[in-house]
Amino acid sequence: MIKKILIVEDEKIITNTIVALLEKMGIEYFTANNGEDALEKFKTNKFDLIFTDIFMPKMDGFKLIEEIRKIDREIPIIVISGYIDNETIRKILELGANKYIEKPFSLKEIKKIIEMYGEKK
Repeated sequence: MIKKILIVEDEKIITNTIVALLEKMGIEYFTANNGEDALEKFKTNKFDLIFTDIFMPKMDGFKLIEEIRKIDREIPIIVISGYIDNETIRKILELGANKYIEKPFSLKEIKKIIEMYGEKK
């Protein structure tokens, strides 16, 4: 069961969209608008799932995935990005992301991912 999610996204409208779904689902969440902030929150909280963008200020998603994987090899990391080409996909999967979805996404897709990873716990 997914109880706590970290959303790492620098576009407020994307964050708010996911937050609205999580509130309906009764899931606790934390948000960060860059990788540095996300990494600090990750180090001081126990999350069940992470949604992250790739292209953000301060620390991008590539570096964030790399740093999280040094600490936790198991936590599911889902990349959400508006710019996904084959090279980006290859790189995020090599770094340890579990899945990627392209913007714009549907809330149904986000909910399905949350449910899927919740069943694996």
